[in-house]
Amino acid sequence: MIYCAHGIIKSHFSNKICNKHLVDVCKFKNYLNAKSTKYVSLESALSGAGDAFTIDDSTYAALEMAKILREYGHQVTVFINPYYVEYEVSYWFFLLSYLLDRNFCADICFEGKQYSCASCKEKNFVRKKLKDITSLLPTELDRYDYLENIFKLDLTNIKLPHYLRTFNKSDVLMLKKIGVDVQNHGWTHKQLVGSEFPEITNEISMAKNWLADELEITSYYYAVPFGENLPQDSYNFVDIKCWFLQRNDMAYGLVKENVYNRAIFVPNHVAISV
Repeated sequence: MIYCAHGIIKSHFSNKICNKHLVDVCKFKNYLNAKSTKYVSLESALSGAGDAFTIDDSTYAALEMAKILREYGHQVTVFINPYYVEYEVSYWFFLLSYLLDRNFCADICFEGKQYSCASCKEKNFVRKKLKDITSLLPTELDRYDYLENIFKLDLTNIKLPHYLRTFNKSDVLMLKKIGVDVQNHGWTHKQLVGSEFPEITNEISMAKNWLADELEITSYYYAVPFGENLPQDSYNFVDIKCWFLQRNDMAYGLVKENVYNRAIFVPNHVAISV
């Protein structure tokens, strides 16, 4: 089995949107202490030689999780989006979560409707609606502009908590040095639903080329942003060996040749492929 996570956090509060996909660091260390076998490389896991652990996104939450895994003697892969590293900007969806958690607006108006943000349930509903709309916009600048117009804020002035901030090139080199496998999560964290074939290949090749040119990292694996989109039938896998998903509506494991659906990692829980 190949697992997917998004990082660790020191104090996990379930009512915080920012914490939604993160693992409590103490629970994670306890899990690793009790684990009798080690995680193996992606290549080994794909050949059936054990389980692998992957982490998505270029955040310090992901970096710290990867460091802990290496400290405990495990192999680990981190899928990064070079755009955010290169330009030292935050992921727009983490900014969205942070603004909702911090109650910057009692209610929000977009797409001609007014939405309350008073309760956790309402905030999660608003986040999903905004994420679905924003993720389909063509460029990262468009995504920033859209959210800035809604919140009436300059997102570049928002200082995220450290664990949600984007790490830098030196951090990527440090991960490489300690034995972390760094792979391709696309140039930006773009939703690929409805994208044309050249746009998809461009997202993959730009990230692959950046990793090779800037950091001398050869990447063979690609984890699609948001984990949902299957490759088009015409995709020829010239740039990558395997396309990774993270979907809960299909069986975990190999979906078809060169396509693998990862299980979301939960401490002390083992997913079963069917």
